[in-house]
Amino acid sequence: MRAISVRRATEQDFDAILRLWREAMALHQEIEPAVWTTVADADDLARGHFGECLAKDDHRLLVAEEEKEVVGYLLASKSKRPPVLSPKVQGTIHEVCVTSSARRRGVGGLLVAEAMGWFQSGGLTLATASFAADNPASVAFWKAQGFRPYLFTGMRSIGADTAQTQPTGKRWYEEFFDEDYIRFHLGGAAWLAERTTGECDFVVQALGLKEGDRVLDLCCGQARHSAELARRGLDVTGVDLSEYLLGLARKTAEEAQVKVRFERCDMRELPWNGEFDAAINIFTSFGYLEADEEDEKALRAVHTALRPGGRVLLDLPTLSHFQKIHPGRKRDWSEHEGRLVVDEFTWDMHRSRLRLERAIVEPDGVRRRKRFDLRIYTTRRLRPCCVEVASSGSAHLAALICLILARTRGGC
Repeated sequence: MRAISVRRATEQDFDAILRLWREAMALHQEIEPAVWTTVADADDLARGHFGECLAKDDHRLLVAEEEKEVVGYLLASKSKRPPVLSPKVQGTIHEVCVTSSARRRGVGGLLVAEAMGWFQSGGLTLATASFAADNPASVAFWKAQGFRPYLFTGMRSIGADTAQTQPTGKRWYEEFFDEDYIRFHLGGAAWLAERTTGECDFVVQALGLKEGDRVLDLCCGQARHSAELARRGLDVTGVDLSEYLLGLARKTAEEAQVKVRFERCDMRELPWNGEFDAAINIFTSFGYLEADEEDEKALRAVHTALRPGGRVLLDLPTLSHFQKIHPGRKRDWSEHEGRLVVDEFTWDMHRSRLRLERAIVEPDGVRRRKRFDLRIYTTRRLRPCCVEVASSGSAHLAALICLILARTRGGC
């Protein structure tokens, strides 16, 4: 490995520093373009700023060099704190940038170490750095340098667009499942029909269902499983929180000429006690709630709705699947009938949650936003919860993504 050296910058380094600065700005603009949009003469202003910092004793501009090529830079200063706080001065690292070809080789760490040495030589005992909370690589880097998050800065746009997209006060799952869900998220849902028969074959086999058994379809959506199971002679009740999807569900059952009861209610507040032989929750609709404790409430409600000996089938996405698809942050865009749809996925590895921020721009320019937030459970995390709810050790894995939970007599 070629040696990396760190030194104070000079004016002769400005061209290289500006190149790195533009690289850093491009990354920030990708993460949050509304905040990091630059002006036409940004390069000249940045060059002037670096020149001013170079001339100040309380600022330090450093560069990392490899074979006489600048591959990284750092800008730091000694900053005064509010007069009510002690110590009075702190070290502040404003910017660190390493060119993409030199990353993960310790260049950033060398720059930070040099800055920390400068702070310490001046008698400082506290250092701060700002980094993007939505950039997992940045968060991991600063934690490796010994910095811990203690303050988060929130931001929002102000103006006409804000009025069109401001929060309604509803939880995301109370708004997400509407016409946009069918149109954009499922692509019209026609492709799902091909899967329904095979999925229902598995449901019947895994749960040991027979004609006449009462089945609760939890989060039934547009009733593709409810209708197919009813066609096979099962007594089905479909439950969902979305009135829009329940309207589609009733239409699905009517077109299939089957009888299915549909109820609108929260999965944590099911009104039944000991009435069903089985319950199913299919197509990634478990993990929407705000906390694990709320998901446990839903499991308890399902448990209460089952007859003794009843069983539950949960269809769960695997953690490894989502980690491969969404290792950190991913942005996609598409067009649908003149509408622009921008999807930004964020994988929160610490809380095991996949988040989607969706922006929809209509042909007339009107914008609206949708949000999706899914808790991805591992079998190890969910099994104790299911066993506790069932008050027995009868929970077992039926397939890689399906968990079967049985109700026993005398359960909770």
